[in-house]
Amino acid sequence: MTEKLSQEERKRIFHMASWITFLLLITFALAGQQVLLIFGVKLYSLMMAGGILLLIIAIRILLSGG
Repeated sequence: MTEKLSQEERKRIFHMASWITFLLLITFALAGQQVLLIFGVKLYSLMMAGGILLLIIAIRILLSGG
């Protein structure tokens, strides 16, 4: 994805992505419950959806051989 970019551009993109990730992490750590309440999503439902996704990914890995 970044093969054609210079080393300086790669560094800049890495730092920008790191800051965005950090800000999203902090935002959801502080306001995650409120966001879920706004959209009417229960934590248990989110956990179930995550478990189902993990199950699907595991089955695909097992069936594809690795």
